[in-house]
Amino acid sequence: MKLTNTQIQDLASNYKTPMYIYDKAVIEQNINTMKTLCTMQNIKINYATKANSNLHILKLIREHNMKVDCTGYGEYFINKRAGFEQSQIYVVANNLTFEEMKQLTDQNLVISVDSIDQLKLLNEVAPGYQKLMIRVNPTFGAGDNESIVTGGANHKFGIDIEDFEFCLKYIKDNTLKLIGLNNHVGSLNLDYTVMIRAVEELLAIVTEYQLHDLQIINFGGGFGIDYNHETNNKLDLESLKHQLNTIFTNFVSIYPNKEVSLEFEPGRFIVANSAILVGTVTTVKRRGKDIYIGTDLGFSQLVRPVMYNSYHHVEFITNNTMTRNCHVVGNMCESGDYICKDRKLIVPDVGDLVIVYDTGAYGYSMSSNFNNRLRPIELLTADDDVTIIRNRQTLDDLLIGY
Repeated sequence: MKLTNTQIQDLASNYKTPMYIYDKAVIEQNINTMKTLCTMQNIKINYATKANSNLHILKLIREHNMKVDCTGYGEYFINKRAGFEQSQIYVVANNLTFEEMKQLTDQNLVISVDSIDQLKLLNEVAPGYQKLMIRVNPTFGAGDNESIVTGGANHKFGIDIEDFEFCLKYIKDNTLKLIGLNNHVGSLNLDYTVMIRAVEELLAIVTEYQLHDLQIINFGGGFGIDYNHETNNKLDLESLKHQLNTIFTNFVSIYPNKEVSLEFEPGRFIVANSAILVGTVTTVKRRGKDIYIGTDLGFSQLVRPVMYNSYHHVEFITNNTMTRNCHVVGNMCESGDYICKDRKLIVPDVGDLVIVYDTGAYGYSMSSNFNNRLRPIELLTADDDVTIIRNRQTLDDLLIGY
């Protein structure tokens, strides 16, 4: 984010806190970075809707000619409202019900299934379906936290390789059409060799099983960002680019379908560092050696630190200079409601602003109305322009559905 403290203070004065503020230029820069991941025309970059499904951000993604992957009919619905065509939407789902599978197949979407039961359900709902993908479970998983590791043993996603032959036979026997494979080892990867290994493993399956007419081979997302601004621990994109170019050039040179689409589907990488969450300090409480900085940013606004023990860089806009180890907490009626623990920070005053960085992914999209707190306003900045891209909830919104 490029906003100055004065600009942030002005926005807080005009729109009140809590508020998410996004930078359009950062999103576009991240899109362009992904689009230069590989020089081959076969490479396609999709966007994982679940990271942030704000309608205005999705429209911005569409303007850059990206496809989107969705996890169910709700995300399909919002993607359609953002202007994506059917051919630009993939379904990479998990444990769909009969009703939702029917809704999605009725739209004739590319659908990835990740279990034998889901494969059978697809055939039951839409016999002979012609836009099927299989999500193969990698032999390993990786990621910043156990909860976001999606490959290997002890995780729910994907079809194990020992069941793959059964799936191929079932597909053939029921005249389904397999048009693609996909995998995903996990999220927030900062080691590019992990991503290379996942790519090579999936391509090896394509080769071993002589799947010569696939239209799509999708390697998932998982591209990490450096949440800790002090470590400079970043994904080595240059090394990743170099190896991907070599691997994909060699693969396409021997693969019968020269038009095969080799795809990645980043979500976090596109939007995470484009946003800050801004709140107000409500309490400075000293309890023995501990200092609790209370804010209006409960985990109904940002759940990642509580759910994943995730790190977010935190700063205060304050005139103070004294630093102490502090706990920054929210306003939920839960002892586990915190943004960070025992971190050395400048101790603010009540009324100062708190900034939580890199909240554009899995921030608002995982927010809630716990404690009947209202979801915050979302703003998009572009140069000197500020646009409300989602209004703050009102108390009347809490009554919807009753």
